[in-house]
Amino acid sequence: MYQILKNYIPTKTDKTTITVTFETKSQKQAFLDKIKSKIVEFIIQELNISIKIDINISENIKSENKIYTQSDKFTYLSDKNKNLLLFKDKFHLDFE
Repeated sequence: MYQILKNYIPTKTDKTTITVTFETKSQKQAFLDKIKSKIVEFIIQELNISIKIDINISENIKSENKIYTQSDKFTYLSDKNKNLLLFKDKFHLDFE
């Protein structure tokens, strides 16, 4: 959940409303199940204000391609540094 909130920073809509936009329904549900009530409770206790959290799902947010395999990692890094391809060829390396 930390990673989700790190990627999708909540925005303040007005004095008492915070909007959080997620990419998928599962992220939204995880937020509702694990975090929302704790955040609201904390803000009420510590700041003595009542807030409302609006949750949206946006189809416009682009997610980066996830790197799962060794070849995905190599492709990603070699796009950033072409010398890795030379290194791989010179030492006859293969990722399996």
